Amino acid sequence: MKDLISIRSEVSGIVEYFQIKTNKLKRVLLPGGMIFVSNRQKKESAFKLDFAAPVKYALKSRLALVFHCQHGEEIEEGGEVATIYSEIDGIASVKKNKIVVTKKNIVKEYDIDKNFIVLVEENDKIKPGQALAKVVSPFYGIVKYVFAAPESDRDRIKKVEFVEVLQNAVAYEVPDEFKIKVANGAEIKSGTIIAEGVIREEGYEDLSIEKESFEEEKEDEEASAEEEIDEAEEDSRGDFSYEEEPAESEFEEEEEQGSGDDEDFPPFKKKKAK
Repeated sequence: MKDLISIRSEVSGIVEYFQIKTNKLKRVLLPGGMIFVSNRQKKESAFKLDFAAPVKYALKSRLALVFHCQHGEEIEEGGEVATIYSEIDGIASVKKNKIVVTKKNIVKEYDIDKNFIVLVEENDKIKPGQALAKVVSPFYGIVKYVFAAPESDRDRIKKVEFVEVLQNAVAYEVPDEFKIKVANGAEIKSGTIIAEGVIREEGYEDLSIEKESFEEEKEDEEASAEEEIDEAEEDSRGDFSYEEEPAESEFEEEEEQGSGDDEDFPPFKKKKAK
């Protein structure tokens, strides 16, 4: 008989759901949902990168605005949160709140704010894929995106309203069929059980590979980005940035069978920021 597994929070703070869908019994219906626990009592415990309007969520590109971390991933102090890459070759013009790259009658403008570190100077010659500005994290923490609501049911492109880096936070991915034990927005203490359930053998053989898979994905992105830049050099009029589409999942509710000793459950802990 399989043991009952418990996910316990390692920090005190406020519970925040991300794509957690449950039935009436509070059992998770779809995989991929996450629960954050963060302590925001101190102003300096969170870094926020805001945008004037929602921006496309792109990881696999080196053209336009690109994010470097997945939702719930850890980031080191000084690690890159996002970078703006030029989509065309041309001449740079650095303004107070934007960087403009001009090639004859083609003009590309990129909004920036005080959080961006500008990497080019006025009248620099720019190549496609060249980094224009970047944002780095001021401390070690957990990356958390806030996504805009889709414009329609057919809209499958993710857009980011803002991104945060949280100190004193932890993020957990909750398997489907686990029962949620805390409410969204609840204030909890360290050691509180967030969710519990029994691991199904299929689909959860080794969740610890997630970070490794992400690193492999980043290596694949480098090759893909080089191809994009080659295309951009031939025709700078195109918009080559693209976005990840959320995976669609099918599910059916099943009653959980089995019980046993209550164990702490570290395998599903995403990251902890101290």
